[in-house]
Amino acid sequence: MPKGRAVPNLVGQTIDAGRLSIIEVLGAGSNGVVFLAEDTASPSTHTHYYAVKCMPKALFGTRRFRNQRQEIQNHMAASTIPNVVTLHRVIEDHRFYYLVMDYYPAGDLFHYLARGGIARGDDTRIKRIMVQIIDAVRECHHIGIFHRDIKPENIMISTDGTRVYLSDFGLSTTQRYSTTFGCGSQYYMSPECLGKLGVDPAYSTRTNDVWALGIILTAMITGHNPWHQASYFDACYRAYIEDPMFLRNTLPISDEVNDVLKRIFSPSPNRITLEFLRLQILSIDKFYELFKPAPPRRRSFFRRRRHPQRRESSPQPPNYIEPPTYEPAVVVVPRSQRTSQDVVSASDTDSHGPRTPDRTEELHDIPPMSELPDYDSLGRSDILVAAENGQAGPPRGFFKRMAGRLYM
Repeated sequence: MPKGRAVPNLVGQTIDAGRLSIIEVLGAGSNGVVFLAEDTASPSTHTHYYAVKCMPKALFGTRRFRNQRQEIQNHMAASTIPNVVTLHRVIEDHRFYYLVMDYYPAGDLFHYLARGGIARGDDTRIKRIMVQIIDAVRECHHIGIFHRDIKPENIMISTDGTRVYLSDFGLSTTQRYSTTFGCGSQYYMSPECLGKLGVDPAYSTRTNDVWALGIILTAMITGHNPWHQASYFDACYRAYIEDPMFLRNTLPISDEVNDVLKRIFSPSPNRITLEFLRLQILSIDKFYELFKPAPPRRRSFFRRRRHPQRRESSPQPPNYIEPPTYEPAVVVVPRSQRTSQDVVSASDTDSHGPRTPDRTEELHDIPPMSELPDYDSLGRSDILVAAENGQAGPPRGFFKRMAGRLYM
């Protein structure tokens, strides 16, 4: 439990006057450790289990103390929402807070997706889960609670995979605008929450939650997040800003989903509302769609007039297609073994050109270099004679004759 070092291992102990017996550790986070507890007062035929979040008490009056109180109050207020994990009660001692919540054996949505809980092309399940998440966030906003940490790890799922529940209100707030930049997980933060824009003194907590829903929708359909963070330093996010069709061209999503994502990932003032987002999700019939081949680039009218004979280049074949092999059209036969039948003409081959004549015998008739006449006007024999006589350079007339040849 690296993130919950301040919380001891309570396995084997009891809390709430012996009513809850700690069985095992479910997980650890920055705010505390979650244990699995058994209700000893429940009947043996139907044992009740709870998830108990243990948080070390912060010093009175500190910021952490206010955040802990805010988490408990917001979670209690949101427990009446159907798609929110119910917080039954809070147990307090001199050292810790114990938040007793419902337990879901199937775990969270992140591990559910990692196990392949949503098959590719299961549009019905994607729509059902997404609508429930939107309903939970929308109801929280109606009562003035903004989550600020919506991600698959904070969404619990039922055993049959048909119901989801929002949990972990540790970073929730009741303020519509916040100056606490970088609050949440960077994979799901909006660019204004990251604080990379540097233009606004505060960001909207409502639109920040909507942005996180777009990341979750992309993960459920494709199994991948669109980018690491919504910053221009991220290559994928920068590609999306430069080309709004980047997600459609790189991920197996339908055109309808791409239109919804463009509305979600729009700038904060123009971002889609939760009410309209719910209607858009319900109207989508197909979420998953294989890649479509990119249409050929259209050439301009002026380019066609300038190059009337040019044709569009054919697409290259895939790499797995091997090029065909051809037999050689011309077979080389040694001269000593040739017959009159082996002599072929240019029309008998596939080279469509004249055959190179054999001049081997003509080369033997060329006289050696010593028998060639000496051409003084060329200057070459002057250099050779000067070298044989031991002169340092060519005679005086050499450069004058060469200059005369260059400027004639």
